Amino acid sequence: MHSRPAPTGKPISVARTISILDSKLRLLAQRMKILENNMQIMARTIVSHNKKLKELEEVSGPSFTKEDIIDEVKKSLPEQAPADVSALETKVARIEERISELESNIEELNYLIKAVNPMKFVTLDQLKEAIDERLSQMKKG
Repeated sequence: MHSRPAPTGKPISVARTISILDSKLRLLAQRMKILENNMQIMARTIVSHNKKLKELEEVSGPSFTKEDIIDEVKKSLPEQAPADVSALETKVARIEERISELESNIEELNYLIKAVNPMKFVTLDQLKEAIDERLSQMKKG
């Protein structure tokens, strides 16, 4: 069954309208699936970063400044060679740098989550329900 094209100025057929709406809804569903996948990846990344941050906090102990740590090491190991102290300073600097990187990653992920705002998206079930409701209204009308 081929439908004839609608003459100029006449409304588009119901079947054509449904077909157009169906295509648009499929595209929206596909985009929603991509967004859901991206949000899952971001959530796993945040969990991973939080875990790494906690591990670093456990390694470094309570929040001390770099100078506090270096002073404590110097006091407890006065006979150690200056090279050992220098190596410890380097390690502390690397730990601080890594913490800074993780904090920056967490801030970036927070920004992305707030920008995406997953609560604004419709679930697939809600979308199907809206389509069914619209189709039943079109059949009645």
